[in-house]
Amino acid sequence: MKLIVAGSTGFVATELIKQALSSPDVTSVIALARRETPVPQTLDDNADITKFKAVICDDFLNYLDNVKKELEGADACVWYCYLSFLYHLILGPFICPLADGLPKY
Repeated sequence: MKLIVAGSTGFVATELIKQALSSPDVTSVIALARRETPVPQTLDDNADITKFKAVICDDFLNYLDNVKKELEGADACVWYCYLSFLYHLILGPFICPLADGLPKY
């Protein structure tokens, strides 16, 4: 499963990335954020950091083609945000068409 973790520099996202890197069911972890996302410092012994890729999106209101390309084919996207629902509404129409077998909005 290809997993996108949006807002990946936060506390909750960091723990999610750690868990995903240790899961055999997850084949790829795309860490999407406005700044570089480092690989979490404390990982389980079975964590596979080769599954990790940080993707920078300077403006969540405008997804550049190179960012869209990295998100293509994702099976799941987790985005924890307590400030505003606006980014979720904007991200949805971009991510859904990129995922295989999901409804196109």
